[in-house]
Amino acid sequence: VIKASETLPLREKVLWPGRPDMCVLAEDNELLHYGAFAEDGGEIIGIISYDTKKSSFRKLAVDSKYRRNGIGTALIQRCEEEAIERGHAHLVCHARQAQNSFYLKRGMHAHGDS
Repeated sequence: VIKASETLPLREKVLWPGRPDMCVLAEDNELLHYGAFAEDGGEIIGIISYDTKKSSFRKLAVDSKYRRNGIGTALIQRCEEEAIERGHAHLVCHARQAQNSFYLKRGMHAHGDS
């Protein structure tokens, strides 16, 4: 688990370049934030934010240099484990439609139009 503030640099780099205002969520202090670290243990290379009350995650981001190594999948799996530990039957993902194929490959289902 990492601090909300530790997610912000990667959120901006991957999700909202040049838009730091879009990187902070009003509920950030209520969420669990997971980070994946580079092998040397220093740099955060992947992040995800999990809402324990709604059993949902958002703001999944992996540095482009480290993609296709299972980091995003591992972060989603950590949220799935957390949901199970908390007795939730479902895990909701808030994602961009352009990323649907990533989530569908991992057994998730699209719902809604945004």
